[in-house]
Amino acid sequence: MKNLETQECELKYEIEPTKISYFESLLIQHGAFFLTSQLEHDYVPDLKDFLCRKSGLLLRFRQITGRTNDILLTLKIKYQSTQIQHYGELQYQFSDVNAEIFQAINTQLMEKVGVDLPESIHQMNDLHGLQVILEKLGFTENRANIEKFRRMYQKGQIVFTIDTFPEEMGTFLEIEAPTQEELLFMTQLLALDESHLEKKDYGEIIRFKKQDLPENEQRVCLFTQEEREDYQKQVVD
Repeated sequence: MKNLETQECELKYEIEPTKISYFESLLIQHGAFFLTSQLEHDYVPDLKDFLCRKSGLLLRFRQITGRTNDILLTLKIKYQSTQIQHYGELQYQFSDVNAEIFQAINTQLMEKVGVDLPESIHQMNDLHGLQVILEKLGFTENRANIEKFRRMYQKGQIVFTIDTFPEEMGTFLEIEAPTQEELLFMTQLLALDESHLEKKDYGEIIRFKKQDLPENEQRVCLFTQEEREDYQKQVVD
């Protein structure tokens, strides 16, 4: 079978919310263009004892609310790296199911954790329906249930996102590039402060910032209805 996995090298930096406009102007100055803005709701289930995480896998269902609404299914395969977050990715949207990638995702899941996903997941148009199916398969752990408002820019194959989280969990500039060299070049070009580099993934960041709360609350970070409606207006505008 042909290689369907894409490589993702990424770095993220926490930024002040008041500097969003500054960084957006800087990105445009260096040749990036605005792609889109959207609300994202990430549901990351896991098996008992967090077997996926222990096996270097992250299975994520992302409900996207923007100019078009969809669910993005992603399987991330973690690789070892001391400087950056380095993953292989298999993904597709429910509006355009890729049978080969779906099979490749199931092959990885079966080989590493002994389960696979049924085709019936594609009939779901919300995360609640997916959760019901996945729990029956043994995905009873909640690794993350997180919303964010995302603004996206692109320069060639490099994607920049500015992500704002609920509950004052922070605002982050994330850079994704095909290679480590391109990634590190962009961080230098944007003069990003090394002291603001964040090596944890978003789920880990939320758990760290909410570590004084009960375990089940550490994995959840959601907008209020009012906040959600405000961001939806920004998507439309």
